[in-house]
Amino acid sequence: MATPMTQRPHDLVVWGATGVVGKLICEHLARSYTGKLRWAMAGRSQERLAAVRQEMSKTNPACKDVPILCGDVGDQASVDAVVKVSRVVLSTTGPYALMGTPVVDACVRMRTHYCDLTGELPWVRKMHRRYHEEATRSQVKIVNSCGFDSVPSDIGTLLIADYMIKHLGKPLASVELLNGQAYGFVSKGTLSSIYGAVINVPKEEKAANNDPYCLNPPNSKRGPDKPDGFWISYSKAAQAWTAPFIMGPYNTRVVRRTNALLGNFYGDGFRYSERQRVPGPIVGALVSSLFIIFGLLALFPPLKPVWKNLLPRLGGKPTEDTMKNGFWKMQLIGQSAPDSSGKATTVVAQLSDKRDAGYNSTARMILETGLCLLEDDKLKQAGLATGGCLTPASSCGLMLADRLNHADFTFKISTVDGKPI
Repeated sequence: MATPMTQRPHDLVVWGATGVVGKLICEHLARSYTGKLRWAMAGRSQERLAAVRQEMSKTNPACKDVPILCGDVGDQASVDAVVKVSRVVLSTTGPYALMGTPVVDACVRMRTHYCDLTGELPWVRKMHRRYHEEATRSQVKIVNSCGFDSVPSDIGTLLIADYMIKHLGKPLASVELLNGQAYGFVSKGTLSSIYGAVINVPKEEKAANNDPYCLNPPNSKRGPDKPDGFWISYSKAAQAWTAPFIMGPYNTRVVRRTNALLGNFYGDGFRYSERQRVPGPIVGALVSSLFIIFGLLALFPPLKPVWKNLLPRLGGKPTEDTMKNGFWKMQLIGQSAPDSSGKATTVVAQLSDKRDAGYNSTARMILETGLCLLEDDKLKQAGLATGGCLTPASSCGLMLADRLNHADFTFKISTVDGKPI
């Protein structure tokens, strides 16, 4: 029998606290939340966890008393022991297809809310099929993709939909995300996710994963979106050339699942796309060609072991320069259905952070998502789902946008029909 959440000793447990992102989460907690929140560090090694705690104590002396919990995904009983004493678990240890399931399984059984950083489409689909109904019944929130993948896409789209529908009273027809300028490294975790989502996929699952609505609940309404395009295109709304965005094929499916989980709040005919802004058609053609070449090579089975070893090595580690000067910017362009005169309203949202996307920004996003999940009563009052395999937007709503804005992100509506607001 699971202990009621209100009686558990820890509000938040950082699973994988000795990893790069795990340490960054602990640093945020040390600076902003120690003494205000009951949190703990979890991982396999007592010694390594103690070293992280000692390091955090330099930031905030109160961290010397932060509890250490040891668990190994190869030992389900040890995972259960960690999960059952927390209200929310932040899982930062991937690849999730190899190490994520025992933690999700324990959270569902122990009725502990969960969020992670995965972008591994096949694994996420598997978790949805296996646990959504049980998590819904138990009122447990299992929330995947709470970092750079897919919080900006998901919360940014909700921000536009809420403004268009509730404030302007207009039906939303489409949202287009354009990934803009950024400085930082692609993390090893993201590249491991790409391996798990694109290359290491059983044949029988590839066709299902190509479905643009493959993350939607069974029997939910399908919209008009087609499979993702991998060639250059020109965005009339943004007046810019675009190319494929590396995580677009995953993020788009997350946003569509949100629409389904919110009862098609965005509309039955809602369309969503996600692309990379490029300086012109030549650069766009080059980027697109690289995507196509990679896709073809990924389909060649003998190269699978090569990709498995190569991709994580291509991921960068956060340097002092990227930690100090990293940033990212995005623009989301929402358009209403045309009115009787054929005119559509355009709402633009600007999203940005002065931290590198792959590590520091991602660490703060999953932390703020986890803190949102602690607010069960407020989320329930907002009409959000009380349980299930959810998305950042369907689990936390615009409360997460508010938290991110207070954490020095920018998530805001900037213009309506070209006029600043």
